[in-house]
Amino acid sequence: MIGAYRALLDGEYERSQQLYRGLLATDSIDADAWYGLGDAFFHDSVAGSTPAGMTRSLKAFRRALVLDPQYALAYEHITFLLTSASNRNSSFALVAPDSFAATQTKGKPPLDSVTQAAAVRRARADAVQTARGWVASQPATARAHHALFEAYFASEDWGNASREVAELARLLPPEGRNLSAYLEARVRFARGDARSAAALVKSTTASVRSSSGSRSNASDTRDVRNDTKSGCA
Repeated sequence: MIGAYRALLDGEYERSQQLYRGLLATDSIDADAWYGLGDAFFHDSVAGSTPAGMTRSLKAFRRALVLDPQYALAYEHITFLLTSASNRNSSFALVAPDSFAATQTKGKPPLDSVTQAAAVRRARADAVQTARGWVASQPATARAHHALFEAYFASEDWGNASREVAELARLLPPEGRNLSAYLEARVRFARGDARSAAALVKSTTASVRSSSGSRSNASDTRDVRNDTKSGCA
């Protein structure tokens, strides 16, 4: 396992895939090996962004999740792939539950509009369902709610996207809550309320700058106090 992961870190993706496959030949119910194989496909600099590579990634990540329904990283990668395919202008489409295809290929006719529309609906529904499963499994995990937000946003379900923003604001620590405000601004802009979105970004940015300034001043004050104490000593 360590050798396969090391090969992945070193950018030796084919070797990493071979090593993970070897591990799975010995133990086909090793969730970590399935996840590692999916990750080696996912990060492959040559094939990882192709429909074939993405299909292999998705299948391996799904297998890891079947074996370990609490596998957060598997959830994260699956929802990323599905959400990416949820965009009408995506260069790839989820033409079957576990299979991607290019929407346009040089020398071949593009996917017809009916097939492409069905693929988008499939990806959106699957992304939301998978992210909901993650949230149900780990309700206090902010990353799960962020994934669900992205799935709703890609599905143009603005109401549920805003509800997930509120949930993120509840879960994130105070210093991270500005993220929820920026996400809400994205929703407002997508809904056509550019003025409200801009106002929210402006107020949030001002708050961030103010907080940063306050922390900097507090740090300077502590430094001065420490220097004074050092001088007295």
